[in-house]
Amino acid sequence: MTAPCWYLNIIAKKIKDMKVIFIIFFQFSLLFPIDTPITEPTNPVTPTLPSISEQPKKEKKGKKQMDVLLKLCDGREVSGRIEYNKEELVFQHEKDGIKYTKKIQLQSIKQIYILNYMSKQVKKTKDGTAFQFDPGELEITLKDNDIFKISNLNTTEFQKLELQNSNGSTILYSYWIDLLFESGKWYSKLPPIKGNQRLDCHPDVIRMIRFETISE
Repeated sequence: MTAPCWYLNIIAKKIKDMKVIFIIFFQFSLLFPIDTPITEPTNPVTPTLPSISEQPKKEKKGKKQMDVLLKLCDGREVSGRIEYNKEELVFQHEKDGIKYTKKIQLQSIKQIYILNYMSKQVKKTKDGTAFQFDPGELEITLKDNDIFKISNLNTTEFQKLELQNSNGSTILYSYWIDLLFESGKWYSKLPPIKGNQRLDCHPDVIRMIRFETISE
């Protein structure tokens, strides 16, 4: 049994009206969007580090001490105590035309005597040229009276010594920096030299180190 035409026309009209309402609602939503609640962002969680058990701290070995007598270039002598780290001295020397590398304990050394000083240019200034004078050739005397001639103290702790005695503490050096003026004269008033080797030295510079006693 088929529905009457008038009934079908009513249903078709309702469907058409619903389409119109949907289109109007859709366009309205585009013009006036409905606000949706915005949640506040949460702070990031700080990651927890795994617990690390504390390792036992290694005890630092204290520096060793040594009583020395220092002789300066002008003949003054000063005695006191110095601290050092290395217990041995490694150097190269030559005997019968053969070069050797030798290692000796500091406690076996009697004294170190600086025979001469070598200059090296540091920089030029408006007043002249600055040079640094480092120990050149040295003579090491052991307690058994063996003598070795070596070159420089660059790899040792004897370029700069902090000395302590009853007067307090002071720092003494085995090198110095001097200024050569354009006139050929030195700021230190030391005599001119030919080449880069100097036998004399600045009055306040170390010329000799004599080792007395070593203690922990």
